[in-house]
Amino acid sequence: MIEDTLRSYVGFSVEVVTPLDLVKGTLLAVTSSTIIVQTPGDDYGPSKNVNVLLPVISYVRVLTDGGV
Repeated sequence: MIEDTLRSYVGFSVEVVTPLDLVKGTLLAVTSSTIIVQTPGDDYGPSKNVNVLLPVISYVRVLTDGGV
């Protein structure tokens, strides 16, 4: 199942693509229905955790070079 595969990448930098959004950050956790990605902070605020429902994910790119 996709959750098991994604769990092996917890702690990695990822790009998560959905039909409406692109979320870049560090994969923090994977549950049976969602993933949690910590997005980096910027000049306007601190980092934040974004929950993405598994059924709406088009694809996940794991960045092996620490890309985010």
